[in-house]
Amino acid sequence: MGKADDSGARRAILDATRELLEEPGSTDAGLARIAGRAGYSRQAIYRHFGSRAGLLKATLADIDERAGAEGAVARIREAGDPGAVLDALVGWWADYVAGFAGVARSVYAGRAADPALAAAWDDRMEALMTACRLIVSDCARAGALRPGLGRPAATELLWGLLSIPLWDQLRTDRGWSRAQYARRVGLTARASLLAQ
Repeated sequence: MGKADDSGARRAILDATRELLEEPGSTDAGLARIAGRAGYSRQAIYRHFGSRAGLLKATLADIDERAGAEGAVARIREAGDPGAVLDALVGWWADYVAGFAGVARSVYAGRAADPALAAAWDDRMEALMTACRLIVSDCARAGALRPGLGRPAATELLWGLLSIPLWDQLRTDRGWSRAQYARRVGLTARASLLAQ
């Protein structure tokens, strides 16, 4: 099997995993279902990803990569003053989560009973924590961080404000529009993190 075949198999397996996770109420992303959906064997999954946990981590990381999340965070950090950076971050997040909300719901719902889903969730939440840490560090260097609020607490607070379950509760359960979410959570981030 050549490199083109390998990359095609990898892409098909990642896409099949995402499709299964996007199905409403689905937490059953077992290897047999994924292999059947992708049209490849379970051995192909092991060859490309090492384990089911490796596959689930790779699937969630692939969502970030294909959406350009790392580049988006880099651009957000250049948005200007710390208040504008927080506004840009929350505005981007409002749209970004909408693109994978079904997957996030499935992974979040299944993580308590499924260690592989928990590992994939934790991996992506650590990536989000890293982005929050960078932005908070930028705010601190600019002297804009609220007095008495250290970088670790500010990072965790920003990370909590960007919680996917919070996004889902406000946007889905409470019916907030994208603009309402961005404005209200952005104002909360400014008031919580920045010196007045």
